[in-house]
This record gives sequence, C-alpha cells and structure tokens, in this order.
Amino acid sequence: MPTGEEKALVELRSYQPNDDVLQEVLRAVWEIVEQSEIASELDFELLVLNLTQASPALEKSHYATSNCMAVLSEHLVIVNERFLFETEAAVRAFETTGPLEACPYLRSDEELLALTDRVNADPRGFVTRMRRATSRFPEKEEAIRHSVALTYLFYIGHELGHFLSGKDARNFTQFVTADSPLEHRLANAVVKLRRHAEEFEEFGFNLPGFERVLTPGDEIEQSSAALQQQLGRLYLNHSQFFQDEVEADDIGTQIMLEHLSAAVDDDAANTCMYRFVRGVFAAALYSWYRDLGTFCRALGIGWLSDAQDLTLAMTRDRERYILAASLFGNMHRFTLLRAERLVEAVLKARSNVFDGGQGPSSLQGSSGPDDLEKLREALARYYLLCIMMDTAVKIAYLGAATAWVQEVDRIRKTPQLFMMGFESVAKAMQCLQELIH
Repeated sequence: MPTGEEKALVELRSYQPNDDVLQEVLRAVWEIVEQSEIASELDFELLVLNLTQASPALEKSHYATSNCMAVLSEHLVIVNERFLFETEAAVRAFETTGPLEACPYLRSDEELLALTDRVNADPRGFVTRMRRATSRFPEKEEAIRHSVALTYLFYIGHELGHFLSGKDARNFTQFVTADSPLEHRLANAVVKLRRHAEEFEEFGFNLPGFERVLTPGDEIEQSSAALQQQLGRLYLNHSQFFQDEVEADDIGTQIMLEHLSAAVDDDAANTCMYRFVRGVFAAALYSWYRDLGTFCRALGIGWLSDAQDLTLAMTRDRERYILAASLFGNMHRFTLLRAERLVEAVLKARSNVFDGGQGPSSLQGSSGPDDLEKLREALARYYLLCIMMDTAVKIAYLGAATAWVQEVDRIRKTPQLFMMGFESVAKAMQCLQELIH
C-alpha cells in the first residue's frame, strides 16, 4: 500500500505544464545544464509543481514549495509553476522598453509596487497579456525567452549547487507571505540582521556612522554578540545553513560562467551576458519590492506610495526593526545581494569594467556601438542593484543594534529620537544618472 508521500511523488511526476512557452524555456535550461561539465553528471529530475491543482496530500508533503527547491535524498529539483510565471512576468515587464531610464516601473515606488500587485494577483494572466504584445515581433520574443531561460538558470543552478556540494537543500529563498507571522523575537532578529550586515560590509555595502555595530569589542557590537551566545546551537546551525546557501550560489555562478565560456563566439557570449543581466535584475528587483509591499501591509502601513511612508512608519516604533528581520531569509543571502554578486561575476567575465581603469570600458572581442550599448545597459542595471541595497543595509545595521538601543532606552527611561531615511526608486534612478553620465 503506497504511503501518502509516495502518492504525492507519483502525482508530482505526472504533472506536465500545459503552457508551450514555459515548456520550451525549461527545455532550454535543461540543455544548458546537460552541456555543463560541472553539472552534466548529476543524476536528478526537474519537476514542476502546480499547487492550484495539487491534492491535499501533495500540498502538505515535503515536495511542496512556493518557489524552487532541491530534495537531495531523492535527486529532485522542484519548481513551482506559479513562481516560474511570476519570474517570467517580471522579466517581460522590464523588457517593455529599451534603455533602463525609460522603464515606467522605475519612476516611483508606487509604480513598482503596483506592478508587483498586478503580477501577484494573476501571474499567468499577466504573462499571457505581455506575450501578446511581442507576438508580432519574433526577434524580440526570442530575446525575452532567452532572458527568461537564463533567469531560471539563476534559480535552478543554485539548487544544483546543493547537489554538487552534497548539502541538503531548502527553498531558494524565504519570501514574505501575507499569512506568515513576522519575526518578533529580539534575539533571533538581531542575530539574523547582524549576519546580513556583516555580509553587506564584506562586499562594500556599509553604513557610514554605524561602524560601531560591527566593531569587535564595541558595546553596540557586544550586545549582538551576547545574543549569539544565548542562541547557542540554533545560531551555529543557522550560520552553517547560511554558508551552505552561499556555497550553492557560488556553484550556480560557476555554471553560468561555464555557459558563457562555451558560447560559439564573443558576440554570442556577450549577448548571453547582456540578456542574463537584464533577466536577473528584473527578477531580483521585482521580488524585493513584492516582499517590501507585503511587509508594509503586515505592519499595518497599508499602501506604500513612497519610501517616506516607510521612513515614518519605522520611526514611530523601534520594534518594527525586529519585525523587519522577516524581510531577510533565515538561511539565505539577501535577494538583491545574491543577484549583484552573480551579475558582477558575469560582467567581470566578459568586460574590463572592474580592471582598475585600464583603458576604456569594453566587452571582450568587440567594441562596436551595439556592444558598447549592451555594456552600458548591463552596467546600469548592476549599479542600480547596488544603489537599491540602501534600504536593506539600513534595516540590517539598525536591526543589529536594536538590543543595545533598547538597553540604552531602559537606562535613560526614555526612548532616543532616531529617524532613518529610506530612499525611493526615483531617488535611486537619479543617483544612477549622476553616476553613469
């Protein structure tokens, strides 16, 4: 007699997406993996999960995921169909215009949050409408599908990294959901946010004036260090899980770089790099704003029309920095940072922009006007990811100092007046224009 888990697996394997484009794009990802020297010897199945059609047994099984997951013991990579459509929707939305500065969703936080709401309401319907817009332009449609496939590789390559490192895997990322409780435990929040602050600092995303938060021996740093000791084994486990995720990201990056190096010529490799950057940028920025919007609604802020709304809301109650830990996965790098790391790696592989100013910026093997425009657009997206890290960095640093702040408040018997300003996407775009022009 089959067990419930066995029945769930049979049901999962029997499902085939009825969307031709989705099937085509997944086949393209599979071909990239098969051609990879790093991953080609892996024995695994790629299965698509549709929770809207799943039985209660499958929905409650360990195969259920809202995004992308590896099950090491059973050699499975499972991707949620809704997640795939949502990713495609994000990529297509940002492909409606050519230059980044012409993108309508980067005019304001309100525009970007409205996009996430529309997609989240019906990802497949949104994708269907967007496909119609490019159906009469075969070259444009082919380029978008290529970007979507490379973005899927961003996620699936990470899961393959778990297989290659021999570590059990978890969901690709911890999205904030409307029905999930926000983090409310001070120790968990402070330790989690300190870990993210440390990684931000490692890659140059620090917060001037807040150096004491991570300065060994400082009283502010000691407040979070003491909480790490309190958590004991839980902290050590989460730290190891976090490192496992970083290793999986690194292997996913190697798979992508290997794909670039296997291109037939420099032009093909540069085009691939360009489309990959566009896709990953769109997916990462979309997921961050979707989570940010969900978090604000969970706080009771409601509709976030501008970053100033978040500034005022966080100022009213310092406890909200504890709750904000929910924006960061328990065991994962921050969404924009993992995208920034991978985008920087592919830019380094195909250009000289990080070579310390040695000669004019150019792509390998080519320096024509079209190639320079591709490089300019890829760099613009990279720099905007870096600029958009601002809000998360501020939350991480102040969150890591929350235990110390609360202790000072207790001693003084009055709360300190403090306001952390968050920058809007419109302000980020203004900074980008000043940087690249």
